Amino acid sequence: EARIQEAITALREKKYTNVAMACRELGLTDFYHTVNWCFLGKTKPCVKAHMQQQLLNHTQENMLRNWIKWLGATGIPLSKRTIAPKIESLCGCKPS
Repeated sequence: EARIQEAITALREKKYTNVAMACRELGLTDFYHTVNWCFLGKTKPCVKAHMQQQLLNHTQENMLRNWIKWLGATGIPLSKRTIAPKIESLCGCKPS
């Protein structure tokens, strides 16, 4: 993923004249179509592409992470029973 982003950045900065050359130089020949689609803006990175399928958005994940850190710092044991109600209150639906 990082190398693909590196190729796209190099193409946008005009370091390479075309996608094939960038893939050859960076050792991404097996990922030519992926680099090409990302460069043309037809695909998104995996994290952004599947955001609508996630139960929590980025802000809610950060809130949950901070709450879990607080639980750990206070010595409260973590389990599905302690975390599930918090997730339900954050997203409004019951986690499976």
